[in-house]
Amino acid sequence: MTLAGGVAHDFNNLLAGIMGAAEMLDDIVENRENTGEYLEMIINTCERASELTSKLLAFSRRSDMLETNVDLHEIIHDSITILKHTIDKRIQIELDLKGSSSIVIADSTALQNVFINLGVNAGHSMPRGGLIRIKSETLTIGANSQEYLHHKIASGTYIKISFEDTGCGMPPEVQERIFEPFFTTKELGHGTGLGLAAVYGIIKEIHGYIYVYSEPDFGSVFHLYFPLKKNIEEDFIEELPITDYENSFKILVIEDDEIIRSITEMMIKKLGYEVLISSTGEQGVEIYRKNKEEIDLILIDMIMPGMTGQECFKAIRSINPEAKILLSSGFSKSSGLKNLFMDGKSGFIMKPYRLADMAGTLNSMLKI
Repeated sequence: MTLAGGVAHDFNNLLAGIMGAAEMLDDIVENRENTGEYLEMIINTCERASELTSKLLAFSRRSDMLETNVDLHEIIHDSITILKHTIDKRIQIELDLKGSSSIVIADSTALQNVFINLGVNAGHSMPRGGLIRIKSETLTIGANSQEYLHHKIASGTYIKISFEDTGCGMPPEVQERIFEPFFTTKELGHGTGLGLAAVYGIIKEIHGYIYVYSEPDFGSVFHLYFPLKKNIEEDFIEELPITDYENSFKILVIEDDEIIRSITEMMIKKLGYEVLISSTGEQGVEIYRKNKEEIDLILIDMIMPGMTGQECFKAIRSINPEAKILLSSGFSKSSGLKNLFMDGKSGFIMKPYRLADMAGTLNSMLKI
């Protein structure tokens, strides 16, 4: 798994270089009519490859969950598309998504794993076919909501997902252990006992709840409670027109990969900013120390030999606690680094990024 994570990291850097070069070429090529289709094909292929890399990173467990606004209903639809190619064709899937709001703060890949695991588990309980029903509803739980007291759910507004099957069901003694790691009722070699344990861990990670009710020969239903995001404001990256800008800001880029460093420099210059470049964390800190009055923002790669991105971040903040820092990585934002992003002067951009990603992120952080 460590090998998978390392390969995925290096592959992500290659993708970033290919995607960035294609965008720069797309901008300067004269005969756009003959080449635009191929350049867009390169960019789209890189994006698809990046999605596969994200899944490899999740498998390697070097990618912690990236908490962002996600549409739970959209995740369910995407998961069903995968399930229809995975479970027995005789199993039907019905949807009844009535939740008035379905935006939660979570990791989309992790949530997709939740629903795929539940679907596969349900499929195993229906070897001769059956029905999966997935329902959603929005509900508010108060301190005196008797209906939910036995579930020990904290007060708040939730979207409740009911994932029901018409399978063989489970006796009480199995229900009590269903979320234990390595517990399985399958024959040796047919299950690891980690699927539902992983589901439980993901739900708890985002402060949700999961409960199961089942009766032998009648099926099972999993009730999932996801806390809804309050005062929802859509997070987005503004698609700025790809033209030359005139900005007076100076940005220091600290990146060890030569290709990424070159592409990032071209992107930032294209957006009209001045750029200083460093290939190591140590050198970057020294450049900032000597030019801190002129530098408006520092872009730091998280994965570097020698001084790491986190160490570089802390060193620069020791020089200037008010420094604006944008961290970059092919790995999702680590939960262990959340404290770095809580001061309002830090940001994160995931590789491979496009010119519009960079434009919107810099625009937001520098408040142009």
